[in-house]
Amino acid sequence: MTVTVCWSVDDACRLDADVVLTFVQVGLPDELEALAQAARVAAACDQAGIPFLCEIMPIESPNYPDAYAPDAIAACVRA
Repeated sequence: MTVTVCWSVDDACRLDADVVLTFVQVGLPDELEALAQAARVAAACDQAGIPFLCEIMPIESPNYPDAYAPDAIAACVRA
């Protein structure tokens, strides 16, 4: 699986967006790359002065067999 950013922070500013949002699924093999990409977007938002929101959700996987279990939710809160 590949982590893809579809739009840039510059695009968001050009479109007069109120916020930039990324979505990360914890539990997938590319979880660390997705979190790193979200961090890069967050840094770009900070530089541009636009709010950033990162939605982090667990997904059923070998690490989290039950995506609704407290440990899966806690992992997202700490990410």
